[in-house]
Amino acid sequence: MDASLGIGKRVKRYRETAGRSQTVVAGLCGITERYLSMIESGQKTPSPKVLSLLAAELGVPVASLLSDSPGAEPAAAGRAAPDVVRTLMGYRRPSLNELAVSPVDLRERVEQAWSCWQTSKDRFSRAEETLPALVGDVEHALAARRRGSDAAERRDVLRIAADLYGLLRSYCRRVGRLDLSLMAADRAIRVAEEADDPVRLAGAQWNLGHVLLSDTRDGAAEEGDVLVKPGDAPRRPTNDEFRTAQVMPLESADWLLKTASRIEATFAEPKEAADWYTETVAVHAPTFAGTYGDAPGRAEIVRRLTAGEDVVGGWWVVGGRFLSVNLIACPHRIRTQYACPAP
Repeated sequence: MDASLGIGKRVKRYRETAGRSQTVVAGLCGITERYLSMIESGQKTPSPKVLSLLAAELGVPVASLLSDSPGAEPAAAGRAAPDVVRTLMGYRRPSLNELAVSPVDLRERVEQAWSCWQTSKDRFSRAEETLPALVGDVEHALAARRRGSDAAERRDVLRIAADLYGLLRSYCRRVGRLDLSLMAADRAIRVAEEADDPVRLAGAQWNLGHVLLSDTRDGAAEEGDVLVKPGDAPRRPTNDEFRTAQVMPLESADWLLKTASRIEATFAEPKEAADWYTETVAVHAPTFAGTYGDAPGRAEIVRRLTAGEDVVGGWWVVGGRFLSVNLIACPHRIRTQYACPAP
């Protein structure tokens, strides 16, 4: 960065590098767009408090806005580590036959991850290294404790999960994956509700509003605003319209609660489902322009379904559209309370 740049120009450079508008950054920092514009043009000097808010929102240390010394590792706009995406979407989770990590160890790891995210200059690289295994272990522990009889331990793991999803919400938003950030924010609300923890629930609801405010697509905030109120949106199964709503649910397992008309097919055997998945992907493969990850082979699909794991695939196709092909396992390893639909 040019050593001659002042504070305002540094703020502008970091904001534009992240691909964010003045309106969004100003709103999230609690200042007016005009005031931010005057800061960036050098007409105003931000107070220490405003400078701290801007640094936090842009994901850089305050020192990076004050001088040209090396700052925080920049986020790659629109890119999330493939392993983080795969784990968040249901891949790479340990088998239920494996022993779950203890709540004490999980709490320590989540707190360490949060500390690194808030203080490390290479926090994006560190997050990409630690989050996949941490997400898998926490969700594995959730599934194991939901099947157990220790209510106190189950609540402890739910609280840990709420804190982890809060971190995932922040990570995904910083790298420009607002879709995954929204999903993580909603998961945080779900586990906070299940834990009956009003403090974490309030924080998760506020964080969800933060994600919606960050989404600059036309109508994004209006479309999702009701999600801030638990159980008040057709994307969530507690809403009366959920079963027949045309929108996708926020959790893949919630497809099990949809009416038959909203599901392509049901299968009694994993091998039949694997055949359908591979054939469906093959039909659309000529139009693929990109993918979230490699499509699993038939044997891997059977293994996942047998273990109660979903198979989730997503591909960008020509014309700027996105195709998602999913197999939802039943009985489901996470949502064990959901009944299986008739084949």
